[in-house]
Amino acid sequence: MQYTMYYEEQQKITLDQYGQMKQALMLREPKQKFEAYTLRKLKFCGTQDNDAIPQYYLCVKNQEEDQIYLEKKYIQNHIWHRACAKMSRKECEQVLRGDIQWMSDHKEMLFQDFYLQATLNHLSPGNVIEYQREMIRCRSGYVTFMKKISCVVGGRGNLFWPDPMMIRCLDEDKVMMTYKKKVNLPNTIREMMQGRETAAEETAFVF
Repeated sequence: MQYTMYYEEQQKITLDQYGQMKQALMLREPKQKFEAYTLRKLKFCGTQDNDAIPQYYLCVKNQEEDQIYLEKKYIQNHIWHRACAKMSRKECEQVLRGDIQWMSDHKEMLFQDFYLQATLNHLSPGNVIEYQREMIRCRSGYVTFMKKISCVVGGRGNLFWPDPMMIRCLDEDKVMMTYKKKVNLPNTIREMMQGRETAAEETAFVF
C-alpha cells in the first residue's frame, strides 16, 4: 500500500479574506483553475478510542458513482499519511451493510487493511459530513476553500441520500481554508517505507 505524505494547515477566515486570497491565487497561478465540487465523507467509528487506530472514510465526489473511494489516513510526527482506493457503488453499499468478508483477500491492499481493522476494532458507519469545496493546485501544494460544511441528519450510513436534512457546521460568515504540501522523500527511503506498489498519489489530495 502506498501513502501520500503531506503537511496540512487549516484556518478559519472571513468572507473578505477568502475573496482576497482567491483573487491572489488566481493571479499567482494563471494556468490553474479552481475546481468546485461537493464531497460527502462517512467516517467509520469503533468501540475503542478512535485516535488509537487509523481513520477510515467512504468518500463520494459530486454524488457520482465513478467517484467513490475508500480513504485511510493517520498523522505521525506532524506528517499526514493518506491512502485511497476506488470502489464501485455496489462495493460501497456492501461495506455500509457490514458485508466486508470479500475484502479479506482482495487484490487491493487497502481493502485488506480495512477488513483487518474493521474486524479487530469493530468499525461501523458513522455520520456523514458534506463539504462544498473550491480547490486549486499551486506550485507549493494545494489550497482548498470550504464555504459550507454540513452534517447530514437522519441516521448513519446515509452517504447517497439525494436531498437530506443538514445541520450547518460552519458559520455563514466564515470559510475554512486548508493548505496541503506534499512531503518529498528520496526514492530509496520511500520504497523502504511503502514498498514498490504504484498508486495515483494525486488522487489523495482531492479528499
